[in-house]
Amino acid sequence: MGDKKYSKFRTKVLKILLIIGIIPLLTITFVHLVTVAKTRLENVSELQLQVIDGTIEKLRRYFDQKTDIFNLVIELTPVPSNISEVNLASLNFLIDELKAETGDVKEISFIDKNGNEIVKKSEAQEEPALENVAKRDDFQAAVSGKDYFGPISFTPEGPVIQIASQIENRNREIIGVISAKINLKQIEDIISKIKIGNQGFVYLIDTEGNLIASSNKNFAESGQNLSQISLINDVLIGKVHEGKSLEDIYKNLLGQRVIFSSKPIETINWFLVSEWPWGDAFSVIWALIIRTFLIIFVVLILIIGFSLVFTQWVVKPVETLGRGADEISRGNLDYRISIKTGDELEKLGERFNKMTKVLKENQELRDEFVFIAAHELRTPVTVIRWYLEMILKGNFGKVEKKIEEALKVTENSNKRLIKLVQDLLDVARSETGKMEIKVEPVSIKENIKEVLKELENLAADKGIRLIYQELDKDIKVRADFYKLKEVIINLVDNAIKYTIKQGEITVSHEIEDNHLITNVKDQGIGISEENTKKLFTKFFRVKTRETQDIEGTGLGLFICKEIVERMGGRIWAKSQLEKGSTFSFSLPLA
Repeated sequence: MGDKKYSKFRTKVLKILLIIGIIPLLTITFVHLVTVAKTRLENVSELQLQVIDGTIEKLRRYFDQKTDIFNLVIELTPVPSNISEVNLASLNFLIDELKAETGDVKEISFIDKNGNEIVKKSEAQEEPALENVAKRDDFQAAVSGKDYFGPISFTPEGPVIQIASQIENRNREIIGVISAKINLKQIEDIISKIKIGNQGFVYLIDTEGNLIASSNKNFAESGQNLSQISLINDVLIGKVHEGKSLEDIYKNLLGQRVIFSSKPIETINWFLVSEWPWGDAFSVIWALIIRTFLIIFVVLILIIGFSLVFTQWVVKPVETLGRGADEISRGNLDYRISIKTGDELEKLGERFNKMTKVLKENQELRDEFVFIAAHELRTPVTVIRWYLEMILKGNFGKVEKKIEEALKVTENSNKRLIKLVQDLLDVARSETGKMEIKVEPVSIKENIKEVLKELENLAADKGIRLIYQELDKDIKVRADFYKLKEVIINLVDNAIKYTIKQGEITVSHEIEDNHLITNVKDQGIGISEENTKKLFTKFFRVKTRETQDIEGTGLGLFICKEIVERMGGRIWAKSQLEKGSTFSFSLPLA
């Protein structure tokens, strides 16, 4: 009966441990993956809009070029009051020049102010008939001073559009209209070169939903009506507000699940649409997700395994457990108890000793997990930085001023996040014994000069002068070159941050007991004696009115301490409030 009760109690303990270990882990994992997926979706949508904006700008330049060619100033003397007064030979010459200039004109005609065609040339007819076109839409729009862009006609040779523009004389007086049918082959060429990722593409549709051009030859044929697609229909009926985009995920005509985005081209009432297959858009994070699941799987197995073992060590005498709990709460995981009863109590004591050993292993496991998590976080934040840099450099098209300002704020936040992840990774490496230190003879003078040069502009912006009082001869110390540079950067950067007013930061050396001592002295706000004792502990930051706006993680000095001590040296600080601080570290001479 007693064994049965014991078995039930052990089962309860096992269930509790599994719930405490697994549910938070799965919750954190779920939240992390949802956050990553949401962030990526936002980035994908933003990238699509950047590509769309860049393509729209190319199309606008194309049509501006056409209308600029058509906006002619007729240089004739005397100045005619109507296009009909211009010599026909001159008009024929101008038509030939325009066709040669544009290369894609199918038909072109000059029309006087009354709507009479004066001269007309067409590839379809050698001498096309002249007519009065006063009631035609292209003439009505152009004569009123607006550039006209007509509906698309789809021909075997490709889509064709009617364009019209007014003609002015040298006195800027309207004397007629020029109207032309333009083959949109160049627009097809522009669209065909637009790609997003490996499989993403864009396509151009008119107000009826007819496909004008696409960068994916397999998507649909030119002239095919796409208005039956619900998202395309939403675009056509105006559910997309000016300056906004419609974004959704659906299966396109090729059967691909794609991320959809679109924008109107206002001047010609067309719409540019982007579709990016889901798999291609999210390919950059699949590896991260797979690694995360593998890590979670391993951790779950470890939690289950350790929970099964841990339940064997629960039953203990109250007093012994109390003493053991007190020792463990003080961090003494090497504490052992001894119970000599020759019965279950003795076994209980032995199990307690095993429990403390597992707790120590769990602490090491937790440190290892922090290291892995920080290492995995470095990849996505770095990818974000790359995309932000490419967008700001204009790799995906011109960036509007307001968007550029927002992206720069995002880039600065991303840099701070990268710094935090790197600090966490350095701490995890140190605590898990994975920090690699390669000690060799190093010239500290070279390191310091490089650091001061890198931080010179930052200091100058605050009116701070950097001074280096180097020794007469080049002294070498036993250190890791890159880790030593990291320590110096951290100390000088902190000195700049905490020097609120103009002043000086001095770096100097002294030799003592076969060690080189390096001092970084500032004229900053100083630190109280109580806070000075806590400077080199994890996540500690001095919190005062002057420092509340200074960014930092509270890990920099802790990392410096770990690096210096692993190189065989030590680090310390001296400071007084309002009188500045001096941070010093010593390293053995080479």
